[in-house]
Amino acid sequence: MYNFVRINAMLVAGIDLTKASHFKTNKRQAQATSSSDKRASRRDDMKKEKEINNDLIEASNYYLTKELPDNFHKWGEKKLNTFIEGHLWQPFEYWSAEDVWENIENLASGIRTYINKQKG
Repeated sequence: MYNFVRINAMLVAGIDLTKASHFKTNKRQAQATSSSDKRASRRDDMKKEKEINNDLIEASNYYLTKELPDNFHKWGEKKLNTFIEGHLWQPFEYWSAEDVWENIENLASGIRTYINKQKG
């Protein structure tokens, strides 16, 4: 409580708190924070990438007779198109691999949007 009152009084008095020594960070602290932020950002990116891949795998079940394997994201475009063409579900057998992939992506995006709305 004391620190809150003291800080509030300083704000009211117009004292620049960023110049106070206990509010400054040294170079080592800044680098540690920056490094920690980068690791957290990478973890978030990896988690998001995994979610997207899982959404694409789930969505592929609506267009293909066999779902995309877990490592599909490591494939090149040619291998992915060959897989799609080899596993097209009968209603889509005359569609191009690119058109089917576009629909898989759209459905995966819709799934993620729905999930995020439900989470609030």
